[in-house]
Amino acid sequence: MNKTYQVIEQIQELSITQLSNICYDNSGQLITITLQNNQNTILKYARKIFKQIAKLTMSNPTQNNLNPSDNNHSPEPAKKLTVREKANLRLAYYWLKIYQPEVGASNLEKVKGYLQAFRHFGKMGEWEKASQILSVKVPPVDADLDTQLGRWGYYEECIQLYSRLLGRLDQHWDGICLSGLGNVYLSLGEYDKAIEYHQQYLQIAREIGNRSGEGGALGNLGNVYYSLGEYHKAIEYHQQDLQIAREIGNRSGEGGALGNLGNVYYSLGEYDKAMEYFQQHLQIAREIGDRSGEGGALGNLGNVYYSLGEYDKAMEYFQQHLQIAREIGNRSGEGSTLGSLGDVYDDLGEYDKAIEYYQQSLQIATETGNRFEVGRALGSLGDVYDDLGEYDKAMEYFQQSLQIFREIGNRYGEGNVLGNLGNVYDDLGEYDKAMEYFQQSLQIFRETGNRSGEGSTLGSLGDVYDDLGEYDKAIEYYQQSLQIATETGNRFEVGRALGSLGDVYDDLGEYDKAMEYFQQSLQIFREIGNRYGEGNVLGNLGNVYDDLGEYDKAMEYFQQSLQIFRETGDRSGEGIALGNLGNVYDELGEHGKAIEYNQQHLQIAREIGDRSGEGIALANWGDTLLKLEKYAESLEYSQAALEIFQQIGNPHHQAIVLKNIAETHQHLGNLDAARQYCDEALAIFTELGVPELKECQELREKLGARH
Repeated sequence: MNKTYQVIEQIQELSITQLSNICYDNSGQLITITLQNNQNTILKYARKIFKQIAKLTMSNPTQNNLNPSDNNHSPEPAKKLTVREKANLRLAYYWLKIYQPEVGASNLEKVKGYLQAFRHFGKMGEWEKASQILSVKVPPVDADLDTQLGRWGYYEECIQLYSRLLGRLDQHWDGICLSGLGNVYLSLGEYDKAIEYHQQYLQIAREIGNRSGEGGALGNLGNVYYSLGEYHKAIEYHQQDLQIAREIGNRSGEGGALGNLGNVYYSLGEYDKAMEYFQQHLQIAREIGDRSGEGGALGNLGNVYYSLGEYDKAMEYFQQHLQIAREIGNRSGEGSTLGSLGDVYDDLGEYDKAIEYYQQSLQIATETGNRFEVGRALGSLGDVYDDLGEYDKAMEYFQQSLQIFREIGNRYGEGNVLGNLGNVYDDLGEYDKAMEYFQQSLQIFRETGNRSGEGSTLGSLGDVYDDLGEYDKAIEYYQQSLQIATETGNRFEVGRALGSLGDVYDDLGEYDKAMEYFQQSLQIFREIGNRYGEGNVLGNLGNVYDDLGEYDKAMEYFQQSLQIFRETGDRSGEGIALGNLGNVYDELGEHGKAIEYNQQHLQIAREIGDRSGEGIALANWGDTLLKLEKYAESLEYSQAALEIFQQIGNPHHQAIVLKNIAETHQHLGNLDAARQYCDEALAIFTELGVPELKECQELREKLGARH
């Protein structure tokens, strides 16, 4: 028998016999001994010689070397493994070759073998073998192990892999580990740590002259500052990344940098600039055949049109992105695009379709084990049910989403969901709970340095104080929100904050100030092309003129608002505008027209499944019938509205309707019933501490004591 020695490439491909005959060669590489029959060895050697002779006759003999010792060099054994090294090697072999997870095992259990093998290679000091584990392709989408762990939300496992490998091989691998750590901490919302690691990677890339790595590190830093809402810093880093990509001719990197710049300008509300960058990214992706990049650019263009309120165009781009994602098997891209289509249908008030798309997105995220996307899809479903006025369902989905973000340690997602829960309690009129959630959200955004999140949450707190009638506090919070939006250059948020200030001054009866703020807000939304914002502000201006008794002007603004919502296909906005027009005609004494508009509002609310809107339309209709002295019909509509508000759990609107029912019974002479309903309304208004309390107390005094 003859012995040959072979460098080990994949330990799991060895036999048990080969595993028992492993040692180190002179260079420190692991080699295995293979026993061969002498005759077979001679035959193989002879065949090799004949092949070389054949080559020699066909080429310049001086370029060939027939010395078998040079052409058949084999590594030689130099050192045996210690007992501990053998034990770790056998354990690594077991985890890679023999271990099988149980049926129905968690994603972490499915890859436990790779993680354990990495650990044992590390204990041996076999870091090159350990590094190969990171590139193992993991189902269901054949992503690298470290990438898939991140998608699953196993950030702690990612940190352990990168941290243990850091400093063990060469600067190239150090760069990979530092970049990976930076991206993990970005996902966790630990932005200071993310910046620290990306800065270290940048330094190494510059030291070794890796310009591609330098550009990547700059782009990653841009992404961190983007997440922090420091958009101007983000632009600075992405521009440096773009410059390097162009200098070294890295077209893929150039496209990525252009896409990142587009995202920043999109968040700033500068939609024209964003579109320009996304179009450039799309062109490059198509030229170099980067289908994944092409899909991403199409999706980003869809986002711009979505924000502009051009929903047909948005859907067209999202559908193109979806088609590419499916063609190339990009399940993550497929799931996120289905979610984007859900967003469009949600804004259009087509809630059943929105839910359908969000459910598909959730299913893909669940199948691929992407826990971040699972959390996001659950949050989107919560948003729809909040819009539908189904607050219990909304809270259920938000709580599930919150749990996932907390489990994976994603603080940005956690802050957002806490804010969404605050919105639900605000809609329910449970203002103390709303403030509690908004304060938790605000704390997270301040701790992580997320200025964009901080600004929007301050605005939400302003909304609560506005609803409570604490207008000075509301103004204070709106001003803080406006200041942050101005400092970060976020024009959309500036427009929204100005609109919120207009709302407060309208509530205060300071109509000139209200109109001033609304006009400033309107100008910004028109400049950035945000039709949804434009339609809302036009409606707010209509409300001011309605409060002033200038009904012709009010109707003019409500009609403009209605036109925009119809053009953009926003059925929810259309219903609200119709309801506003109904209120104007009611105040003008044109009750027939008022009922006509209330009917249209009610029809839309029922078609799109908007229970809250349905209740408001019924309540307004009942109020109009009360003025027409059609008391029996008024009670019928008001009772229907009350039932809806009780079902969806909206105490504020519930109390408003109870007061209207009390007034109806007063006119009917049913004073005991009137007092009962008025007392119920008083109890709710008192608990909520809202401005309507005073008016309800006055009604109760008129009704007198119970007999």
